[in-house]
Amino acid sequence: MTVLLAEQSQWIQSSIDAMRVDDPGHWPSRVCKERFNALPLAGNSIYLWALRPDGSLVCFDHEAFGWHSEVETDPVVIYAVMRQGAQKYPELRTLIPEIPSDARRCDSCDGTGIAERDGRTVSCLGCNGLGWYKEGAW
Repeated sequence: MTVLLAEQSQWIQSSIDAMRVDDPGHWPSRVCKERFNALPLAGNSIYLWALRPDGSLVCFDHEAFGWHSEVETDPVVIYAVMRQGAQKYPELRTLIPEIPSDARRCDSCDGTGIAERDGRTVSCLGCNGLGWYKEGAW
């Protein structure tokens, strides 16, 4: 869990409160807002990671029944997700942890987590959409 300043926590909460979730296409945001009180930062074909105002980064399988979440503990995943989140929300840049020594930027997607397949934008299979992976993980 990231230790936040009061202003950072308030900014995250106000960003969650301001999320539009009324459109059917916004269901991931709706789940993050209504179920987890969390700001969505990154996702791939299976998981979605979102930041709570207390600094915890939660992960849930967006295709599983029941919307069970767990606090993310893998330092490489935390780094990758916070880095992706800061691209969308520059206010989070100061919350990106130092790069773990075993983190490696994905050469397949150049660290973006995004690939193009058959003319469609999809999550990179080389890093599971994170842009980074753990040395020796695969």
